[in-house]
Amino acid sequence: MPTAQQKTVLVVDDNADFAEFVKSAAEMLHLNAVMLTDSNRFQDVFEELSPDILVLDMVMPGIEGTEIVDWLAERKADVKVIIVSGFNPLYSKIARTLAEAKGLGTVMTLRKPVRLAEMLAALGDAR
Repeated sequence: MPTAQQKTVLVVDDNADFAEFVKSAAEMLHLNAVMLTDSNRFQDVFEELSPDILVLDMVMPGIEGTEIVDWLAERKADVKVIIVSGFNPLYSKIARTLAEAKGLGTVMTLRKPVRLAEMLAALGDAR
């Protein structure tokens, strides 16, 4: 159970190994981390958790990352977003531009494979 001051990270990625990697990195920074590998459950889990930081894969079965960015923007969600993708980096840049244009908080992009130092730095900056 997170403490009142402990921030929560929601990791949304259909790759369970990558989600576990991000969760472990978050825990190294004393962040509470929750993994979600089924993007279809995103809205319910997001509303239940109200995370401070969202680590979001762009290409997933079910609801894609860009759809999640739109949903967050429509609700003016107060969340810092870290976009990750192993696909064309242009896709992540477009998602970042979309998120920033729609008023979402800090948005960073990382290209898979992500090194531990990169993930720790991104999570640390988003904290």
